[in-house]
Amino acid sequence: PGAPVEPFGSSNHCSMLENGYIEILGIGNPALYSRVPPLLDKYEGMHIVAFGCSDADRAHERLVARGAGVDAPAALQREVPFGVDGGSRRPVMFRNINGDPRALPEARFIVIEHLTRETMWQPHLLAHPNGVVALSAVWICSGEHARSVERLTSLLGVEPVRVAPGESVFRLSRGKVHVVDDDALERSFPGTRAPRRPWVAGASFTVGDLEATARVLGAAGVAHRRDGDRLVVSPEAARGVLVVFEQQAPAPRST
Repeated sequence: PGAPVEPFGSSNHCSMLENGYIEILGIGNPALYSRVPPLLDKYEGMHIVAFGCSDADRAHERLVARGAGVDAPAALQREVPFGVDGGSRRPVMFRNINGDPRALPEARFIVIEHLTRETMWQPHLLAHPNGVVALSAVWICSGEHARSVERLTSLLGVEPVRVAPGESVFRLSRGKVHVVDDDALERSFPGTRAPRRPWVAGASFTVGDLEATARVLGAAGVAHRRDGDRLVVSPEAARGVLVVFEQQAPAPRST
C-alpha cells in the first residue's frame, strides 16, 4: 500500500455490456509477471469466471464460512480512457477475491467489488453492432460433475437445479452457471468436445434482435449455425470458446 502501481505482463481489452462484460487477455510483456502463460498452457479459450459483489469483506466472510477456498480481498487499479473521445484517463479500482485453483479447479474464479462502476460502464461503450446486451450464462464441462456442483455450491451460496442427467444450473441474480458432463455437453451442443476437463466451455449472450445478430455474423465471416431460438458459434470458429446468442425476452407490457 502506498507504493507505485506496478504493471502486469498481461494486456487486456474489455467489451462492456449493459449487464456484465467480457475481458480478453493476452501477454503484453513476457518479461513481467503475468498469470496468463499457465492458462494458455492448458488450452486457448475461456478461463476466468468473475462474479460481482457489493462488499468484498462481507463476501469473503461468507465464502470462508461456507468452506469455499478463496484468498483474502486484494485491491487493484489501473487507468483507462474516459469519455466518448477518450481524451482523459481515470482510474478503475476494484477489490478481487481470487479462488484457490487447488480448491476450485473448474475455472479461475474471481469475486469482484467494483469501486468505480461509472468508469467501467460508460454509456457509449454499451452499444455493439452484433446487438449483444448481456452476458447471460457460463458453461463449465467437468469430468466429476457431482464434485464440481458441490464446490460451486460453496462458492455461489445457492442450490443448483438439476435440469437433466449430467447438467446442473446455478441461477443467480444476474445470469446462470451451467455445469455439465461430456454427455450433457454433447446433447446441448452436438459435436463439441472438451480439450481437457475441467473446461470453461463458453458463454451465452442475450441480444436485442437475433436476426440482426445473424446478419452481422454472416457479414463478418463468422461461421455459426441456427439451433432453434439461438445462434451457436463453435469453439473452432471462436478461438476455443463456445459462443451462444439468444434472443432477449420482450419487456412485460404494462396494463
